[in-house]
Parts: sequence; C-alpha cells; structure tokens
Amino acid sequence: MTNNSQNGNCMGFVLYYPSKKIVKMIQSLSNANKVYIFDNTPLSSHALKVSDLDYRCDNYNRGLGFGLKSICLKAYNDGYKGIIFFDQDTYFTDETIKYIEYFVDRNNSFLKKYSSITFNNKNKIPCSKDTLLSINSGTFFFLQKLKNIGWHNSSFFVDCVDYEYCFRARKNGFLLLEHSCTPGFDHFVSQDADLIPFFGKKYSLLRSYSKIRVKGTLKNATKLLLLAIKDKDIHFSLSIFKFIVIYISSQTAATFISKIRT
Repeated sequence: MTNNSQNGNCMGFVLYYPSKKIVKMIQSLSNANKVYIFDNTPLSSHALKVSDLDYRCDNYNRGLGFGLKSICLKAYNDGYKGIIFFDQDTYFTDETIKYIEYFVDRNNSFLKKYSSITFNNKNKIPCSKDTLLSINSGTFFFLQKLKNIGWHNSSFFVDCVDYEYCFRARKNGFLLLEHSCTPGFDHFVSQDADLIPFFGKKYSLLRSYSKIRVKGTLKNATKLLLLAIKDKDIHFSLSIFKFIVIYISSQTAATFISKIRT
C-alpha cells in the first residue's frame, strides 16, 4: 500500500483509550501507509506520530458510527478508492495488509457487486462466501459504494453500527463478502476476557456489559429487525433475530458468572 491516493487504498482506525500495544502497532506502520484515525478518547494525549497520518480528536466521545463516517468520508475526499478498517481489539501484521490488497486487486472484476469484504482467519471452507451480517473490524470498504449507501450511521453510537450498515448495503443492492483465510490476523488478542464457544461462535461470557449498553444494543437491534420486517427481508430479519437471542443469552450468562465470582 502506498500513501499516494492514486494507488486507491488506505487504512483507518477509530480509537477509545487505546492500549499501548495498538498505539505501538499504529506507530510501526511503514511510511507507505496512509492512515486515518478518529480518536474518541476525551482530552486525548496520545503521541500518535505516524508518517502521513491523518489524525482527528474532538476531545470527547462521538461514538463509533461518527468516527467511521468521518474517516471514510475524509479518505474518499482525498481521492482514495478503498479503506481497510481495524478496531483496537484486532491484531494484524504487514502480511495481513499485503494479503488483503492482493486479494482485492486480483478479484477486482468479481468484486464489482460487493460493497465491502470482511477478512478474518476463521479458516472456513470455502474461504470466500456471501454473508448477511459482518463486523467492521478487518473490513475493506469500497468508498464510492459506501458513499452511495450513505456512509455509516452516526446516530448508532457503538453496537450494531456494523449491522445497520449491512442492512442498508443490502437495501441498496450490494452484496457483502466474508473471506476467512487471512494470515496474521486475530480479532480477540487484545481483549482481556476469555472467549467461550456459544451457539457455534465464540463469545466473552466473562464480559458483562452495563445495563445502559445492553439496553442500547437491544434497542438498535430491535430497530433493525423491525426495518427488515417492514422491507419483507426475511433472511436479514432471521439473522438479526438470532443475534438478539444470542446476545441476551450471552449477557445473561455473563451476568450470572460475574455474580457467582464476587
């Protein structure tokens, strides 16, 4: 990846009290990487000095939706065609970035009907498949298509920002791709809570969120469910309903475990 917008691709992060590890990772990026950062940390004092870094901090937490929209819009206005987004709980290497760029370049014609590709290392067979729901971290967004969709929804603070984007991408006629054979990748290495297999996926049953956050997540998910039902999108409705059931179950279990441990 080069820092020239003619090349087409850049990287983006939205931070909130980032660990020293993620700050060091960003600082270690080579001069060839154009990096966009929106820092939600209040009164941020991070010494994020990276060559060709586009850094914004408003000194209070505007939320993930706002941050994502901000960096993607700025990258688009600067002439970039695609942005690879990572959150601060995701570990990656130079090999990861090179692999993502190679995959996008090699499959350019095939990817015309997709608005984004979510990369991970789940090593599923086949490696690439269409998906209804995908997370933001590890996702390559095609910026012109993201603009056509309407960017990320800044009214969604944290949870369901990704699923709300997935709903509107689908509504605008785009497909979403998941590629699960990406090297040097770990979505959970920076998280401090243990992950436990649950309903076929891994969830942190030791991480009990606040009641306010749980209510906010369920409110946003229910809103998406009702919108999907209104649009008669049965497949998306079922996927969101499954998410709601799993989320309630995992948070109930996490709360119970937290109580018996204290």
